[in-house]
Amino acid sequence: MTIQSKFAAFRDSMASWLIERNDEIDITLAAIVAKQNALFVGPPGVAKSMLAEQIASWIGGRFFNIQVNRFTAPEELFGQLSVKSLKNDEFRRIITGKLADCEVAVIDEIFKASSAILNTMLRVLNERRYQNGNEDVACPLQLAIAASNEWPGNQEGGKDLGALFDRFLIRKEVKTIKTSAGLDRLLWSDLQFSPVDKLSIAEIDQANKDAAKIPFAAEAKSAYEQIVKTCRAQGVFPGDRRLRAGVGVCRAVAWIAGNTEVTPEDCGILAHILWDDPQSAGIVAEIVGKIANPSEMEVNTLLIEANEIINKVGNGEDVAAVVSATKKLAAITGKLKKLSGTKADNAVTYVTDETKKLRAMALCSPVA
Repeated sequence: MTIQSKFAAFRDSMASWLIERNDEIDITLAAIVAKQNALFVGPPGVAKSMLAEQIASWIGGRFFNIQVNRFTAPEELFGQLSVKSLKNDEFRRIITGKLADCEVAVIDEIFKASSAILNTMLRVLNERRYQNGNEDVACPLQLAIAASNEWPGNQEGGKDLGALFDRFLIRKEVKTIKTSAGLDRLLWSDLQFSPVDKLSIAEIDQANKDAAKIPFAAEAKSAYEQIVKTCRAQGVFPGDRRLRAGVGVCRAVAWIAGNTEVTPEDCGILAHILWDDPQSAGIVAEIVGKIANPSEMEVNTLLIEANEIINKVGNGEDVAAVVSATKKLAAITGKLKKLSGTKADNAVTYVTDETKKLRAMALCSPVA
């Protein structure tokens, strides 16, 4: 099995297990290949930790997992002080099995970290280095996935967490399940993860090297530059480091897709990279969608419209409302059929199935 086929198999297994989390799965796989950190923010119970921990268990490396709170001590992340070293007047920790010694880290409620551990964590996450006594240790960390119920600006001392927030190149808000089909799966399906072949650290290294060699198509270069310029024109100014690192993530997306060059569509992941203020995320997503993948953006817009129509119908007791909804959904289906791509095809299937359910509801509803 090739490395790319391992990624494909894992993605399929995760997508069949987690509901409406395809974007989060794709983001994390790109983070693995690009060796970047990913952050997911959302309310409790939306599978943030489940996703992170399953990813970590798939990778055959040393794994560190912790849920942080304001009382978390430095020893819990970086190890106990070495008594032997203290006798020699050296402040040294026993880092075995801790953050500076792991290859994959999952950090839950990361923004609740105290200032006592914040600065040390910054260097591990960014430079992959840890100062342990007199020794500057190279950390083997390949990927850190963090989760939080809130954006840092909403928490006490949030402004001081800007540096930590910046250490996560790829960031996404995770929302509750929205579609009726997703809710049906959640309530009544037997959701199980099908085990797949593990991914080794050597394979991550190879994937990273192979992805770095993928060239940008001229159209993709133009799209990237246009996205940056449009963001700046809209008052969003991503930092230079973030812009440069985004190039590598686009290459990772292209590699996972099996592309021989980076296409404008591969630049879609920039929607989760080129912003610092969460309130700007929507602006950037709209810019990236219009430039990198206008067809997919139109699909997403139509799906949102369809779900709003479906949710308004409720239990279907109002027959007139159901009839009106099916007409509107039929019009949306017609628009979707004019679009190309797998996502458009899947959207057609979804809206068609939902329309059939509504029609069945209308037939079963008593006439007033």
